[in-house]
Amino acid sequence: MFNKGIMVGLFAETPLHPGTGSTTGVVDLPVQRDIHTGFPIIQASGLKGAMREVVEGKLSKEKVDIIFGPENSEHAGSISITDARLLAFPVRSLSEVYVWVTCPLVLDRLKRDMGLIKIPANSLPDIPDTKGKAYIPTGSDLSKKIVLEEFYLMVDNTKANDVDKWVNEIIRFLPSAEAHKSVNEKMEKHLVVISNEDFAHLVKTATQVSARIVLDENKTSKNLWYEESLPPDTLLYTMIFAMDSRKDRAMQADEIIRTLEDTVCEYIQIGGNETVGMGWCAVSYRKEAV
Repeated sequence: MFNKGIMVGLFAETPLHPGTGSTTGVVDLPVQRDIHTGFPIIQASGLKGAMREVVEGKLSKEKVDIIFGPENSEHAGSISITDARLLAFPVRSLSEVYVWVTCPLVLDRLKRDMGLIKIPANSLPDIPDTKGKAYIPTGSDLSKKIVLEEFYLMVDNTKANDVDKWVNEIIRFLPSAEAHKSVNEKMEKHLVVISNEDFAHLVKTATQVSARIVLDENKTSKNLWYEESLPPDTLLYTMIFAMDSRKDRAMQADEIIRTLEDTVCEYIQIGGNETVGMGWCAVSYRKEAV
């Protein structure tokens, strides 16, 4: 029985490619997506592997095996990691260089996930799912009309106080270091809540698609493919649940969570193309209520 939980914010500093393998579509290497919403995700198995790689460089093999499980499958590990879900997605705008968008469906999912970790969320308000409208916080400097990619949306200030409450929650998933102060300040002004339908379209069409090529010894094209990635400043979150270790109760759940906080901290590399600088994410933690 898992008896301790924590939420982990993942803020992409560089393009992020949680690959799903090849496809016959226009994009040869797409990103992983939720099967029913189509929203980008990072599958738990990839996250667990990335975290284990960080921990292996900092802890003894015994502790690594206790937390993640030994390679010989002698016993299971002491943690459970969920898929990372999209929380705020950066989109080009004519009003600003870019803004973050989210939607009522994402916020409702976050509220339920906060409940799993025992973080109070019942007071968080519902935001209307209104196609063609953009709800903004009180401190926003956005105009009455906003253009996001090809979408022309009317700004609605009537729910500004409700959006403020969600901004206060979402900011807690951003890194708090001084280097990210400007990111936190921008989020306070430029988080936009749009309809589920508009959001679904943008997260499918406004991702970054890059042409990649392999050259042979004569510097001519050997292979050309198109690869999809999530843009920098994408914000996702995952949840980690811990139980007392299965091996002689050598580590309690609280200690396991603290160990992860101390070791998987600041930055983590997730997904493919590490050698070309992709997949670096800043890490932050949100604990259950005391």
